[in-house]
Order: sequence, then C-alpha cells, then structure tokens
Amino acid sequence: MFPGRVEIWYDGKDQDCSGGSDFDQDGDGADRTPEGDDCDDDDPARAPNHEELPGDGVDQDCDGEIDEAS
Repeated sequence: MFPGRVEIWYDGKDQDCSGGSDFDQDGDGADRTPEGDDCDDDDPARAPNHEELPGDGVDQDCDGEIDEAS
C-alpha cells in the first residue's frame, strides 16, 4: 500500500492510502455494502442523500422509486 497505487475496491484495504472508504468508489459519501445504501457506486449523482429530480427516469435518491414527486 502506498499513495498513487491503484485502488482495488471492496476488499477492505486502502491500497492508494487515500483514507476514504473502500466501499465508496464514486466518492458520493454512501457505501456500497450489504449494510450500506448506495444504489449505484459507479455514479456519484445517485445516492441516498441526493434529491430526486422528477421527469428524468433516474432514481437519484436510491429509494427504489423513479421520478416520484418530492
């Protein structure tokens, strides 16, 4: 493990020494684990702490519903 090393996500190790969660590949603050609640860890625009944007066909807030009214 050293700064600049390629991170291997979801193995519980911080190969690149970034100090961030090894279960938050997209850096949106939500972990992708059985206990976590990030519905798409490849898209930082989708996480439980995001506001739903009606009419775009995307579930931004990860509640399982698409385009519900706020």
